[in-house]
Amino acid sequence: MPIDTRPPGNADELGNLSRLCTVSADPRTEADLIAAVAGQTRLAKREPGPMVGPVQAATARTRLPTSVKRILVRLAVRSVGRLQCDTSLLSNLGKITDPPRFGRLVPTSMWFSTSAHMPRGLSVGAISVGGRLQLCFRYRQALLDDVAGRAFAAEYAAVLSALAGGEPG
Repeated sequence: MPIDTRPPGNADELGNLSRLCTVSADPRTEADLIAAVAGQTRLAKREPGPMVGPVQAATARTRLPTSVKRILVRLAVRSVGRLQCDTSLLSNLGKITDPPRFGRLVPTSMWFSTSAHMPRGLSVGAISVGGRLQLCFRYRQALLDDVAGRAFAAEYAAVLSALAGGEPG
């Protein structure tokens, strides 16, 4: 999931001021999932640089051309991806307090799609516009069929609503 790397007091600063980190939680063993995720997020924000393993860091530091690095990453994902990749990706564009205008038209909703390449195969995009959270689910047919995709999105929304103390919608 992306974590905000803006300095304190700069919450509205625009730009790609985030980096990805892995957050894990198991509802079968974690008594307080929110506390477990918040703790991991706080720890990740204190760590400098990208939250990647030593192999990824070494690959990034090599002086190979980008095209060669891209091939190496594809080979690694195909060979050990199912064992090492995160199971899903959450991307958050944050709160949009002043949505873009198109003449007199003012959007009431905004959507964006994140990547869902296999072996991950599932991603969730989150954005808030006008105080309303909007989610976009993307998945691969190799992971979920249409019925399972709709069921997952409905269950996700229900759990998120229960955590927030609101009604699903």
